[in-house]
Amino acid sequence: MSASPLAYVLWKFPKLSETFVLEELRALERLGIVPEILALEHPREQAEHGDAARLSARAQWTEELTGRQWADVMLWLTVHPRAVGRTLAAALRCRSRRTLRNLRPAFAVAAMAARSGIEYLHAHFADEAGEVAWLAATATGIPYGVTVHAVDIYVNRRSVPFVLAQASLVVTVCRYNVEQLVQRYPFLERSAILVKPAGVDTAFFATRERHDPPVPGRVVAVGRLVDKKGFDVLVQAVAELRRQGTDATCTIVGDGPRHKDLHDTVVRLGVEEAVRLAGPLPPDEVRRLLATAWVVAAPCTIAADGDRDSMPVVLKEAMAMEVPVVASDDFGIPELVTPDAGALVPRDDAAALADALGSVLALSAEARAAMGRAGRQVVEERFREDLVVQPLAAAFASLVPSLEGALRATTG
Repeated sequence: MSASPLAYVLWKFPKLSETFVLEELRALERLGIVPEILALEHPREQAEHGDAARLSARAQWTEELTGRQWADVMLWLTVHPRAVGRTLAAALRCRSRRTLRNLRPAFAVAAMAARSGIEYLHAHFADEAGEVAWLAATATGIPYGVTVHAVDIYVNRRSVPFVLAQASLVVTVCRYNVEQLVQRYPFLERSAILVKPAGVDTAFFATRERHDPPVPGRVVAVGRLVDKKGFDVLVQAVAELRRQGTDATCTIVGDGPRHKDLHDTVVRLGVEEAVRLAGPLPPDEVRRLLATAWVVAAPCTIAADGDRDSMPVVLKEAMAMEVPVVASDDFGIPELVTPDAGALVPRDDAAALADALGSVLALSAEARAAMGRAGRQVVEERFREDLVVQPLAAAFASLVPSLEGALRATTG
């Protein structure tokens, strides 16, 4: 019997850009719910969160199964030929080669879950992991759910309607996403979608833990180097600030397919000395860098394929550390950034972004501190992980009654 009747199905674990999954798992643990972790792959760059190694110790990766373990999976499938047939039929309805390729890890998850006594599977992202959870659930009859984030809503994937339609629980991270989901998938009921924001550990991202004082004029941005982050607009805004005589510098943390294009933009605009592409950094170093920021920028936009951010976690981290923020006035961001905690500007408008950044950089120490305190209060009251995880834990307990005892024991 498994140590837990609940399993998380994840594509890559532990992933540097998805530390919110680690935060959620840790918060569930504090409530007495300790999910099994079934991942498909190791990421190229693993998260170096303080608890990543401990959580990884109880994870299983389908890519690491031995020949003997795969033999056990095949034996389970041989004993359940109807499960194989209905799962294959479900996959074929998607008319996707990627879905067919995911049958292999899905059958592995199905066999492991069935033999371990798993009663519920929960996936983060409806595309890769959600597809595997759906197929595994189809094979076993075990219910599943999914947390939908951004790319899995906005970039077309043929299996997503099937994943969402048959899920016992659909969760997403902001109200903006709820509206997008019901528009794109009318079979979903707005009231049935649980909003569970990606929360922040406000003890980890705390002002008192700053290692270095803020650096005047320093703008910091964190995220994958992809189109939807709008970092090219940020570089343009910094170049405009420099042209106006503002001594602004910018550090962009992250890696991704747009690295060369972004570097070329930096060179073309002649701001090599002002803009640094720092590459990917572990959470401890991100926290230290945020501590030195005068302002954190998130100029999110819509990529050509429709992909977009919903509510960037880095904004919550910065606000928790009492750092003012400037971001796009779109997506789920206005649900987070209040006027007294930062500034919102139209997306794709480098001039407006430069004006907003310049205004924050010009604030007095007292005004900047007040803005930071307002941001910290927003996060403490509405986006603290220990707070936002509670409705999710209650939803799990309603689906898996055996979790209710552990949850009651920790919540009194």
